[in-house]
Amino acid sequence: MDNASGLLSLPAEVLRRICSDLMNLIDGDDDLFTRRSYAGLNTVLALARTAKGLHECAIDAIWHTLPGYGFLLFTVPRDAWVETKVQTRWEERIEVKLIRPLAECDFLRLKHYAPRVRRVLLDSQCDKFPSRRIRRYCFAHSTLATFASHFVNTRLLPNLGVLHVVPHQQAKVLYRALPVLFGPKLHNFSSNFYHQELRDGEENENKRLAFDLRQMFVDLHKYSPHLMYLTFFALGDGTPPPGTHTAILESICLFQHLVRISTATPLNLQALAHLARLPSLRVLEVHIDQALVEEDDFAPLFVIPHKQFFPHLRDIQLTHQHHINPITILLRCISSTHIRTISVSVPQFRSPYQQVKECITVIGLCTAPKEITKVVLSICPDSLEPPDVDTFDQDALTPLLMLQNLTYLALHPGCAFLLDNADCHRMADMWRNIEVLKLGPELAQKTSQVTLEALVWFAFLCPRLRELSIFLDADAKRLPRLLFTARPGLGREQTALTSLYVGKSPIDGEVAVAGYLSDLFPNLHDLECDWECEDSYAQEDWEELSEEEQEIVIAESVIHRRWTDAIYTLLPKFVLVRKQEREWARSNGIAMRPAYKLCS
Repeated sequence: MDNASGLLSLPAEVLRRICSDLMNLIDGDDDLFTRRSYAGLNTVLALARTAKGLHECAIDAIWHTLPGYGFLLFTVPRDAWVETKVQTRWEERIEVKLIRPLAECDFLRLKHYAPRVRRVLLDSQCDKFPSRRIRRYCFAHSTLATFASHFVNTRLLPNLGVLHVVPHQQAKVLYRALPVLFGPKLHNFSSNFYHQELRDGEENENKRLAFDLRQMFVDLHKYSPHLMYLTFFALGDGTPPPGTHTAILESICLFQHLVRISTATPLNLQALAHLARLPSLRVLEVHIDQALVEEDDFAPLFVIPHKQFFPHLRDIQLTHQHHINPITILLRCISSTHIRTISVSVPQFRSPYQQVKECITVIGLCTAPKEITKVVLSICPDSLEPPDVDTFDQDALTPLLMLQNLTYLALHPGCAFLLDNADCHRMADMWRNIEVLKLGPELAQKTSQVTLEALVWFAFLCPRLRELSIFLDADAKRLPRLLFTARPGLGREQTALTSLYVGKSPIDGEVAVAGYLSDLFPNLHDLECDWECEDSYAQEDWEELSEEEQEIVIAESVIHRRWTDAIYTLLPKFVLVRKQEREWARSNGIAMRPAYKLCS
């Protein structure tokens, strides 16, 4: 038996898997300077054309995922559509549109390939095809409407499981035609609600849009009752029409098998109560209605037994426009012992800062602190200048130290951090598995008690830390004498850290700082700071600044240059010198000075 016959003797499912894996063979980056090599796609295309035994499996792999429903138009006869080049502001697009009515015989090829389609994604999500080519094509929503008129009692894509679409100007056309893509196997639906700011006297247009949206969700539940993943966001100008908000909330309450829901539509009590009772729900990414603020507002939810209140939730992302207290109330009531990630966001914070600390305490005292691996806290004060009395201090930090298995922590509390080196020691000691640690930095912060010495603890105790954001006083003169008599990093190298964000941290002595960091973090190559740089201003923008503003920018540019020189110029050179020292010592049989053993 030769190799070809041996391959063809494999089960059909194995051959499909081989073709599917070939489609994922992509080399290179797709940018302005390089092009990706789609060797796997070209191989599968060749198999579909030349290998009779592998033709069906190759075709299944090619049609498994489409970068948009519009490409189905290419299955109808060539004389039914035309391509027109349209020059936009940034690039040349190809607009494809029908030029004649379609007859039943025009859909023979479409009906042959349609059952093979399992996913319809956005062009930006589909990396199995040349993105530059597929992004050039644009299709009108009327194309789908034409398909819908011919597939009234049947499903256009009967085996479709994943559908991601984004409407543009003619959103109502898409909402009316989209149900033709819904089917019993659809389990993942993602879309955006597109709305335009209408003029006075166009209220009827809003009502029709809300009606079409509500009917689309009704059809989604009718044809895809077992939907598990729902993502829906609002795009457009102005506020959404009033009826659309109600239509979305009513639709959420229809689905009984949701595993994940992600929406920016503020949820009312009815929608929250429905989601809280779903035993299947694992991921909750929602906004809370602004009318829900005090604990009494949530009283109807308290009738739900505690063990049935989000019983199996794993990932939580809650947002309230102005207050954090509603988020705290919900977190306190959740009964799940499987929570892995918690994300809290308040874009326009208007409450006493003590409520932020109360929310952090609830997070630290959750039902299963050892399960939590990711915490994100983002508070943006409504006022441009938050009061100086609000600080994130040791008391606010302590509850989070209970989460010993954290791998990702991002804290943006909207106020200055009042921490010191001892607090950094405690963090490094408790979060041994931390990979990303973001402690601000906040623009309002001017000084810090955290010095370069604190980085030693992260190097010694956090071997996986790869990204660090912290406001520190980078003055080499404040380092203890031990770090001058011994090697700067006490002999310990942490090779995982590659990115450092310092905000507006002061720096004095960039040579000493670079030497210190090169010994601790030899692979550090990415720096971000918030100091102004005059080189980033265009000539026109610079001339629009006042003399006082120009002087401030020039002064900050000096500090910005110190940081960039330390990380991008001096540190790589020092790393090479230390590498040469190690190689010389190894070649001459000289043992390097051992690392200090610091007590944790």
